[in-house]
Amino acid sequence: MYREILEQSGIRFEDCKVLAFAFKQERRPELFHFGLMLHEPRPVYYLFDCWDKYANVIVPKDEKNAAVIIAIAEKDGGEKTTPNLR
Repeated sequence: MYREILEQSGIRFEDCKVLAFAFKQERRPELFHFGLMLHEPRPVYYLFDCWDKYANVIVPKDEKNAAVIIAIAEKDGGEKTTPNLR
């Protein structure tokens, strides 16, 4: 589904990286999203998807940008995990 959404916007999934995070509490993924939106400068991400205690963030393949997003997630209690794209 991510691929289809991105391609509708002219973004190739192959040019993206999926960052996945697990949180210990529900609602933490939503707070993480607010942190992303309010961070200055705002990191680049194409899609944010969360459910229960998990969040996926689709980002461009840019390690510096990804590092900022990972740091924000960790500050909000997120642990980097392997994305389940099935």
